[in-house]
Amino acid sequence: MFKTRIYDLIITLIFTWCLMRKACCTFESDELKHLNHMLNRILNESIVYQVAVLFQEQTCAAPTINSMVKSIHVKKAAIVIGATASGYFNRYDNSASQHMLNPRRSTLIFAVFCLGSNDTVSLLDLFKNTIEFIVSLDFRRTRPLCLFVLDAREKCLTDSIKDMFNYAWVRRFLDLTIAQFHSEDAGRLRNLTIHSYNPFTNVYNSDLYSPEMELFPNKLLNMHRYSLAVAIIRRPPAVNFQIDPESDRFLKINDDYVGLVPIFPSPTWHIGYGTVAIMMNVLLHVSLVYGITKILKFCSKFWLPHHILQVLLGNASPKLPTKVTERILFVFLIFLSLYYSAELYANLTDLNLLERDNGPFFTYRDLIKSNLTIEMHPDHTNMTLRDDDYRLYGLEKKVKFVNDTMNCPDRLLENKSVACLIDRAVARAKVLWDSRLHRPSMKLLKPIWSAPKGFIFSEASPYVVEFNRVMRHIFETALWYRWVVHEKKENNTLAARAELLENSDRYLMKKLKIIYFSGCGLAFISFVSELVTAHVNEYLFKIK
Repeated sequence: MFKTRIYDLIITLIFTWCLMRKACCTFESDELKHLNHMLNRILNESIVYQVAVLFQEQTCAAPTINSMVKSIHVKKAAIVIGATASGYFNRYDNSASQHMLNPRRSTLIFAVFCLGSNDTVSLLDLFKNTIEFIVSLDFRRTRPLCLFVLDAREKCLTDSIKDMFNYAWVRRFLDLTIAQFHSEDAGRLRNLTIHSYNPFTNVYNSDLYSPEMELFPNKLLNMHRYSLAVAIIRRPPAVNFQIDPESDRFLKINDDYVGLVPIFPSPTWHIGYGTVAIMMNVLLHVSLVYGITKILKFCSKFWLPHHILQVLLGNASPKLPTKVTERILFVFLIFLSLYYSAELYANLTDLNLLERDNGPFFTYRDLIKSNLTIEMHPDHTNMTLRDDDYRLYGLEKKVKFVNDTMNCPDRLLENKSVACLIDRAVARAKVLWDSRLHRPSMKLLKPIWSAPKGFIFSEASPYVVEFNRVMRHIFETALWYRWVVHEKKENNTLAARAELLENSDRYLMKKLKIIYFSGCGLAFISFVSELVTAHVNEYLFKIK
């Protein structure tokens, strides 16, 4: 359980703080054995590579402390920091890393209090000074794990231990354990008692140390509805990082609030697949009917190809058949022409004649003047639109509040009558996804505002890993590729694109022009074919 509390993303450090008297206390062999056992458990169960020892005074007997540090783990590097009246200074630095000087970026603080019978200083005062010193080490509110060892001649009163826990909880120290060495009846046998306190359940425990004992129990499992205000906003990995140009390190995470608008292509000439299909269908029927007339040996002057085409297109035929069988086929052609007329008019009535604004959109003023539906999350209104800026005031009147703003770009692609006010990270990811196989059909406007985003912490929540550090590590180690979602490939066939073009309710003028010029093309083909057929018949008649 302890290992799960140690995040691999945090640089782990054991910070050992020994508060001693001028006459430095020494540990008995049994006490040192217990200390080594506890610290070895922590070293083996977590990812640590550094041990730091802090002296209160330089007059302390260093050999005893050095022997304890060496007995903890031989291969661990050691930083020894001296605490004097002139300030803290680094005496030995084997890590060559500046961030190791910050004890708040640590996993454990190990403090030892050595008090004798003649000490005039209060144990609670030393404890408070220690807590305040730890708090002052860094501005972040996350609290490290703390293990306090009391070496006292007499067993401390339970009320004193509870006062220490209560003060620690006031300063938001939750994972804090107190280990106390004390003698029974002034004998040589010294016991090690482990004290713990859960402020959520208000339960105080005091037990003798055993190797099976859990030094840092998980107290967040049952908080009895304690109002722990923690919120982490779900952020995609494509956020904007501010990078230090000198060290090339990420400083903080910023994200912008932008408008996402559609891009309408310039008018181009297209012959839709539906129009081509109708033309091929008509020509196929003309060829089929003409072949039937040849097989049945109908009169060729009544069944010319251009006459059949005129009947199918709903025009009057210059020649009418006289035989019964020919008239039956002629009536069939009339019904077939009615089908083609209904099909053509059905395509015309499928058009949406509503006025549309095709842009282009460059500013938010253009977006206000357009007839696009602007979608926005209701929680972002107060932070975005409540402003004296007339542009934002105009946007507020046109906004439609939706909760699923993540799907707004999809609705924009499906029906280009929607604009989105969303985070730039989401908008940029959607634009990149849309422009994989073709030119992008939507674009980003200039940001409305920019602010650090991604995490919300309250002062009552020092137990959550800092969010931007996690995101930096994810970005630096390329772990963000795990968030890539593989969507189903779109159908890029000619039929699918033509169907999208035919079913779209936009580009009214372009569709009308396509239908008009298609009709002109068919009429021209019919006229030319009629002239060619007339000349061929005249030439054959002269030969006969």
